[in-house]
Amino acid sequence: MRQVMGSPGYTFPRKEKTLEFYIDRAIPTNLAHAFLQLKNGSTVEDFYREILIPMALRGESGDTLLKHAYLQTGVSAGDILLIACGYLTEAKAALTKGDRKTAWSAAMDAMAYCGQTRSASNYVIDLSGTVAEEVQRELTLMATRASEAKHRPYKAVEAEAVRIVLKMGQDGRTWDSATAAVTEIIDRLRTVASDNGMEFKAEDGGIKTIAGYLRKVPELGRYFLGTRGRPRKKI
Repeated sequence: MRQVMGSPGYTFPRKEKTLEFYIDRAIPTNLAHAFLQLKNGSTVEDFYREILIPMALRGESGDTLLKHAYLQTGVSAGDILLIACGYLTEAKAALTKGDRKTAWSAAMDAMAYCGQTRSASNYVIDLSGTVAEEVQRELTLMATRASEAKHRPYKAVEAEAVRIVLKMGQDGRTWDSATAAVTEIIDRLRTVASDNGMEFKAEDGGIKTIAGYLRKVPELGRYFLGTRGRPRKKI
């Protein structure tokens, strides 16, 4: 019986096939299909945990993996899959940097090598099925973790700013504004930022950002006596 294979060419309008579409959806889904066929009993989560995430952390290069593979006496389907993943890693990194030309080139290399895996003629390019849903779930989890990691240092600085201002306020200190409070303690906040691996630059809006956060903390309002040039009654 002839198998009817799905194709993104029939399921997605051309205008939706953007660079982001290929890098974040089409290519990872195809690679996940290939991985699952090459490694029986594995899951999409295994694919990300064992291959894509480590490759991204190491900054793998598809060209480097390709050169290494062809120096061997034989190249397996697994080797080719890794090369494809290396190119996907390059494409994602280039896209993050805004280098869309390099991202397109690497993305097309990733798709080409994905198609050369031993099981390439058997897996279905299904961008609406279970594998695609699992890929999307992994992408969402990775984005959430990345966002949390990115904002963790800021949260530490914000928490320390609240602690310092609250302690000083309870000791009788007041300020004209939250900005004045942050300006006074900026050096202490820079130390906390440095301890958390973050460079805290006032000229980059650091003071403004933390001051905005402090204004949203109800218990600190009593220590900021003025707002928009008008005096605020001390509570």
